[in-house]
Amino acid sequence: MIPRKPARAGSVLPPVAPSDSDDGAARLLETSALLARAKAGEAAAREGLFLRYRHPLERFLHGRLPPSARSFLDTEDAVQEVSRRALAALPRFEYRGTGSFWSFLRAIARRYADEVYRRQSRRGPDAVLQDDSSEAPPSGEATPSAEAAAREEYRAFETALAGIPGREREALLMRLELGLDYASIATPCGYPSPDAARMAIRRAMVRVARAMSRGSLGT
Repeated sequence: MIPRKPARAGSVLPPVAPSDSDDGAARLLETSALLARAKAGEAAAREGLFLRYRHPLERFLHGRLPPSARSFLDTEDAVQEVSRRALAALPRFEYRGTGSFWSFLRAIARRYADEVYRRQSRRGPDAVLQDDSSEAPPSGEATPSAEAAAREEYRAFETALAGIPGREREALLMRLELGLDYASIATPCGYPSPDAARMAIRRAMVRVARAMSRGSLGT
């Protein structure tokens, strides 16, 4: 399992963002060899495999967990649990490239985030504001309406993604969530050139944006 990083007081993870300069992104392209060894039961390969996806999982989960579960340690716990579930499901996973493995991981992460939200909704707010503190939540905390809006936006994004063909969807996520460059995306996704991958991803982004816009207008 992924070794834990030392806790940092007040650490807040950044939002999901592409990062072409991230040296770790290129190492994600070596997933295939590690995956084969991990499926064969090699402990070092399993650890190495999930270490390479730690940062994308952290960013993904940090954006989708409720605010009360977004502390550094809570996000680390979420990454550990998603990795544990993914490891248990590895024998049933069919590898079709780096994008397919990330789609596999993010689907597990989405289900986990949904579980956390359901548990929180059953439990109710962790604290009730006093009468004299009703004007605003504590600094840095999302209001319930802002949290609901953000969650609805994520749902709209996932719904829009579902309308994109599989290859384009995986290429788009490899760009947006893994930070891979177009050359690294082209071959695994079957595009003849980096420019072809770039154009396909741009078209996919337009389709997603339009679908989200239609949803927000209720059409």
